[in-house]
Amino acid sequence: MKRFCAVFLAMLMVVGVLCIGVQADYDNLSDYSQIQPIVRVRVNGSWYGADLTPYKGQDNVWVEIPIDPSALRSNGENAFSLSTNVNSGGNRTADSVDLYSTLQADSWGSFLCTDRWCDNNYTEYHDRRINLQLQVFEDGGWKTLAGDATYETGESTVLGQFQGGGWYNAARNIQLGDVSRYTKARVLVNLHVGENIQPMTDFQMNQLAQFYSYAAAMRVRVNGTWYGVGLEEAKGQDNTWVYCPVPVSALKADDSNAIQLSTNVKSGENFGDTSVDLYATLKDGASDSFLTNHQYCDDG
Repeated sequence: MKRFCAVFLAMLMVVGVLCIGVQADYDNLSDYSQIQPIVRVRVNGSWYGADLTPYKGQDNVWVEIPIDPSALRSNGENAFSLSTNVNSGGNRTADSVDLYSTLQADSWGSFLCTDRWCDNNYTEYHDRRINLQLQVFEDGGWKTLAGDATYETGESTVLGQFQGGGWYNAARNIQLGDVSRYTKARVLVNLHVGENIQPMTDFQMNQLAQFYSYAAAMRVRVNGTWYGVGLEEAKGQDNTWVYCPVPVSALKADDSNAIQLSTNVKSGENFGDTSVDLYATLKDGASDSFLTNHQYCDDG
């Protein structure tokens, strides 16, 4: 057990070169002193987020989520998954976040997802279309690439955790043409935002909200659950330890524990000004350390 504790602490105190360059103009979640309620969108596998605090107490409001246009696929179908870190207490209440949809017969391409990370358990709606717009910046203004002619608040879905139990998230697929020339993009989602919304406890403790923004972050998965910590204070440092808090409940007693490490930083080179590098100790016969080239550390 002592050996495991030592290994576990070593894995969490990640040593790396932390000279990081990120796109600060999209970073609206950089205040690490608090964890905000956020809405998050996953665009073809990449998560982005926006602070919901300015929208508290508003109904039928369009919330802007800046995204990296390089995440979009030209001349093909694009998948947008929507969720939040808010623990909703009911439908369209003072402590809930709800996504509006327009009722439309024989509608396709919108989905309900009951998985926390929008990874599976999708059910396709046939009677509504999720109110979502994709816009790009062109000729000094925002241009809608994908949006319906009219939007109505005909139906709503609670986003995030519902009354401390299951998860209700949503998704929509959109076909796009050539988007390779755009340098700035955003997703707009039509929400009810309760005036008393609060983020969930485990997101607060682990500062995971910033992982969904353009803020540089380290992510650690402990036995299947992701946690995160910001890298802002560690920028420019070499051979430094970065600490990521995790709940003790995430650990398995008297058993093997899987610790997986990744980051949302796009590294340009080894040991460079725009890279994050993880140090390791060379050891003969070591069999408990692994390399994966999979984005979410799921295989490879």
